[in-house]
Amino acid sequence: MYGDPHQPQGLVTTWTNALHPHALYFAGYVDPTRPSFTSISQQILTDVTQQALSGHHQSLITRDFAPQHPFNLWLTKHEFHLIRTTYLPQLTLTTTGLPDAHATVLSAAQVLANPKLCQQLSAWAYQDYAQTHLNNPVISQSPEAWQARIFRDQILEAPLALMVNEHLEAWLFSFADSPTSVAIAWPGERHSGQLDHLLPVILNWLQRHFHTLAGEFDTTDPLAMHLQSRLPFPPTAAYMTYQRQLPISNKRI
Repeated sequence: MYGDPHQPQGLVTTWTNALHPHALYFAGYVDPTRPSFTSISQQILTDVTQQALSGHHQSLITRDFAPQHPFNLWLTKHEFHLIRTTYLPQLTLTTTGLPDAHATVLSAAQVLANPKLCQQLSAWAYQDYAQTHLNNPVISQSPEAWQARIFRDQILEAPLALMVNEHLEAWLFSFADSPTSVAIAWPGERHSGQLDHLLPVILNWLQRHFHTLAGEFDTTDPLAMHLQSRLPFPPTAAYMTYQRQLPISNKRI
């Protein structure tokens, strides 16, 4: 905490992410009505920067829902740049109304029963994830390790992979958030347009088992943004991620 201990005017908390170990994450708040707003904001930035450099982190990251509070706006004038906007919409599944498609689709259980196919999907899914997180790189992962991560909460009975002439062409993961709510994530395709053939099959299955559909769509992932545009999600708040690069050789605040 910063300022008077009995009436703190600012606070900050920091943490790390094992999947993205190169950044130090933080969330801060400074009372914008106090004359000390600028000095406390500067002190917080100095402190988290020193902590990041001590931990050999390459960048600082903070994020929050729009509109940003004054401290985060102050950060944007001190070398913090918007690197990603994330949307977390929900809709009632009975409103999707997409026609089914005649396609060969495998469930997650069927994919897991085919080690070669599962390894191929996991490797491609990792490549896609890494490509959409270039600003904050993901740790190196083997197909086996990434498979364990992405299949951990996948609904085994749900459709997962589109096959064309016995070749994997598209995939979309489904995770049960609750007995009535399901989330879709990590879309992928080998050729443009193939995900559109898989999506109706997955939605029709999900509609028979869940009431609410949720998604997490990042602007750094063009396919995820396309997926969001294909569904009638209502407008939702933007979750904005800001980053400041910290070259180890430059400790200037």
